[in-house]
Amino acid sequence: MGVNDPQAKFLFFFDLLFDLIYFQPVNFMNEYTIISGIPRKKIEEYFKAISNYSMNENKFIGNEWEIEITREYISKIGSLRLPKVSILFRANSEKLKTLVSDFRLKFLSAGG
Repeated sequence: MGVNDPQAKFLFFFDLLFDLIYFQPVNFMNEYTIISGIPRKKIEEYFKAISNYSMNENKFIGNEWEIEITREYISKIGSLRLPKVSILFRANSEKLKTLVSDFRLKFLSAGG
C-alpha cells in the first residue's frame, strides 16, 4: 500500500477518526504521539503558555508531564502537500488523557 493507494488513505483517515473518538495510550510507558496538521509555531505557543519550563523550542515540561515536538515534515497526498508535526506526550495515564484531550480541544477545527 503506497501513499496514493485509496485503501491506504482510507485506513489513515479511519485510524485518525478512531483516535479522535477513543483515546488509548500506545504503550505502558505512558507516552502518546499525535501527528498534527497544526502549524508548529501555534503548537509551540500553546505549550509555552501551559508549561512551567521550556528547555528549547522542542521540549516543554509541566506539572508531572513532558511534551516533545519530535519531528516536522511535509506529507504528500496526490498533489496536496500538508505540513505535519509529530508531538510526543509523556505523563501518568490520567494526566496523559487530560493533556491530549485539552490539546485536541484547543485546536479543534470544523474545516476552517
